[in-house]
Amino acid sequence: MRALGRLIPLAAAALTLSGCLAFGSLDKRGTAIDEGVGTLQNRAILLNLARASRAEPLYFVSIGNVSAQAATDLRLSSPQVIEGPGLKHNDTLNELTFNAAGQFLDNTTNTNFQMGVYTTKDFYTGIMEPLSLNDVDLLLHQGFPRELVYYLVIDKAKFTNPDDPKDSFFVYNDPAMEGPLSLPGPDYKPTFAAFQFVIQLAMTTGFTTEVPQGGDSSDAKTADAGPSTIGAVQGPSGKGAPGAINFVLQPPKSDKAPSARLCFELSMASRAHTLPMTGLDLLQLADSQAQADVAKGVLTDKKAKERMPIYCGAEGSRGNKQAIYLPAPIGKYYNIQIYTRSIYGIFNYLGGIMDRPAADIPDLKDYNVVGEITPPGPILSLKSTSGQPCFTAARYDGQFYCVSRGPEATSTRQIFNILNALVALKQSPGDLPASQTVLIAP
Repeated sequence: MRALGRLIPLAAAALTLSGCLAFGSLDKRGTAIDEGVGTLQNRAILLNLARASRAEPLYFVSIGNVSAQAATDLRLSSPQVIEGPGLKHNDTLNELTFNAAGQFLDNTTNTNFQMGVYTTKDFYTGIMEPLSLNDVDLLLHQGFPRELVYYLVIDKAKFTNPDDPKDSFFVYNDPAMEGPLSLPGPDYKPTFAAFQFVIQLAMTTGFTTEVPQGGDSSDAKTADAGPSTIGAVQGPSGKGAPGAINFVLQPPKSDKAPSARLCFELSMASRAHTLPMTGLDLLQLADSQAQADVAKGVLTDKKAKERMPIYCGAEGSRGNKQAIYLPAPIGKYYNIQIYTRSIYGIFNYLGGIMDRPAADIPDLKDYNVVGEITPPGPILSLKSTSGQPCFTAARYDGQFYCVSRGPEATSTRQIFNILNALVALKQSPGDLPASQTVLIAP
């Protein structure tokens, strides 16, 4: 009987342990799943960058529903006990035997999640289409450095002289185009240095995007809104008794989001930088030059208005174009048209940078813009040595890639954030095929 007495505390301890194992670790398991999903997403982006650096196809995966289960099965029984009246040694006639069925604690946990590969037409159409100004506007207002966003999303820019359409030239965001900066003209040679100059010009003049407040901009189309509908409005009205139903013609509702536009934000126009003139001076020069041309009779008011910069918050829109006056030695107006990349193009752009020597990777700079700090350093910082703290790491085709947790890789980690958000924006429930369930039972 004393054996039974000792068994009771053991059973209580086992019950307490089982409750801790099965149910007390819910927070830890949930956190582990959260961290695991983040690790998977970051490594998937890093692997695609590695593939892009080798001109290989890109693959996009996603985690669907995640569910965890826990079950505890505790079985306890007393060890074999022989008890009975007049029990003697080797006497089996008076034995009462409690045959033990076994003692065990079965604590089972498992995690189910669905993983899909994005291979649909709609998904690839979304990531291969150039980003719209609305997409760029979303990124510029999430706290990412403007310069970093411009390097990622701008593929090229076209400068056109409104007085002479033949006087036009492109600048390309391609670090492989080596060479010094050259001025527009017959001997103009497109180099990456020209694009870096344009980035500097954009940063110092407060070049950005905005969605005009108070409704759609003038670029927003309402033709896609659909036909007008007849709706029933119930309640007090100018005519009829209270509660009567009156049928009114309702205007069409548009699902089209207000269109973003390019503009210059004067509060972000820098006064101290390496340009011959400050960004603010360049904008003021465009205004004064246009007004002077009107006074001379060279331009009409309408033409002058088309050549004046559009400031953020002002009326009017030119869509994907802006105007700026470049001082001597150029001394001309130019309309600037921006061409954006697709998400697929951004991956390939970054993959091309990974293949270049570290000295040729573009650097971000801080242009002393009020209220805007850009962490200086290379756009993309990847190390190929192990044994150091990594934000994310992966081995592909015999090469080890590591994104450091240090300040030198701040922009790189922000790029992962941007890419993850952009890919998610192009996903829809129909993009995922029938998913397979993967079972992990630790």
